[in-house]
Amino acid sequence: MKANLNNLLKIYARQKTRMFGADYTPAIQATKFEAPRISWATIMRSERLGRSLHLLSSAEKQAALLALYNPSVFDLHEQKMLWATPSEHPLYGHHASAGMLLKSFEGTLKVCERMGDVKWHHGFYLPKSEGGERMAFPYIGDLLLFCMGDENYPYCVNWTVKKYREDFSEKDYGKVKGPLKKQRDILAAEFRHELEERYYSGAGIRTVRFVPDDIDVQVLVNLDLLFSWHHRSIPLEKNLVADLIEDLNFGVVKGDTPFSIINRYLMYANREHLLRVFYNAVWTRQLRVSLFDPVLVDKPMREEKRDVMSVYQYLFAE
Repeated sequence: MKANLNNLLKIYARQKTRMFGADYTPAIQATKFEAPRISWATIMRSERLGRSLHLLSSAEKQAALLALYNPSVFDLHEQKMLWATPSEHPLYGHHASAGMLLKSFEGTLKVCERMGDVKWHHGFYLPKSEGGERMAFPYIGDLLLFCMGDENYPYCVNWTVKKYREDFSEKDYGKVKGPLKKQRDILAAEFRHELEERYYSGAGIRTVRFVPDDIDVQVLVNLDLLFSWHHRSIPLEKNLVADLIEDLNFGVVKGDTPFSIINRYLMYANREHLLRVFYNAVWTRQLRVSLFDPVLVDKPMREEKRDVMSVYQYLFAE
């Protein structure tokens, strides 16, 4: 989003009030008017959050899928503004943090000043007719996870997302070669990554540099498939759903196919609704099958040997 007064006012209008869950509004939306032209912007509906997420790249979508699969993630804020001036902790005002002593943000301007030069901060100049003053323009983070730890202790983890690991690689400022604009762009990107990490660290929040290549590709494929089904309603009686899930779990041990079990229930419901039960049960972890193998309805279900949440727990650690 271009740094100008109109966009500054738009971002502040969306983020100035602390909102959670279905009430949260991202600073940038995944529309043709706001998303970067070269991005693979996506809007996807989350039943847990009760709203649609605005994701600006395929890497952000894959990161969000993993985050939403984790039952300990109770909220997720994409396109989160980093406040230029001092502000409260992201958990401030949430009922889960009642009674907690939360650290505050000192603001990106202060962080930038401590890093050497506030002129590096993203900004723009007002027209001369309005004073010509330089205004700080907010940085926007990728994904901020709200997690519930042991003993109902909430905390946040910041995920900054790139497509490739080398996009985060450190470079020697004195050896950057190429056109002057490219040099400035590289230095500005590195400066921005460090600024974001320091900003969140000041409030006791860990930053994770997330790259989809760190996640098993089959896991990502399965999460994408499961998520595409998870929001579909299941107009079946609760007892029928519970019985089907119980039979599916027993079928995992026997090595049955989902279809072979679903077919037994066709006298009670249509196949579409029964398939919704299957995919939703896997997504909500009521049916534990291996996500490191293809999840197919016409192939035997494979018992879970490695729990995705255990394998990638380091990404969610406080």
